[in-house]
Amino acid sequence: MKLLSIFNIFDGMINIEKTYRVCDRALDLLKKYKEDPKSFEENPEKKADLDETVNEAIERAKRIIALEGKKNWPGVFREMHKNLANIYIQLGKFDEAKAEIERLMEFGEVGRQDAEEMTKALQEAMGEKPEGK
Repeated sequence: MKLLSIFNIFDGMINIEKTYRVCDRALDLLKKYKEDPKSFEENPEKKADLDETVNEAIERAKRIIALEGKKNWPGVFREMHKNLANIYIQLGKFDEAKAEIERLMEFGEVGRQDAEEMTKALQEAMGEKPEGK
């Protein structure tokens, strides 16, 4: 039984690390898409890779977030909410981004700081002037 628990912990670590990598890659691809959308539209394989990576990042982050209350990984959960907020902002899914930003507020001072950062990014993406500027 103890051996099975060790494998579950190890498997969880692998999934968390892979999720971080996929989220980072999705955000990088979204940034490149914003800079040069035409190159993605003209290359169906490149666009398909973008779509697949973004969808995988969202799915993996949500899978980890589903463990809130079952696992004591507050830093991981906070970062997954931040990744989702960031991805949603890049995709123009502002309501989803707002929901993730609200969740960030539940993670103490660091969560509040992340929420402020994401709120500014959201306001800029929506064409609003960020508060304090």
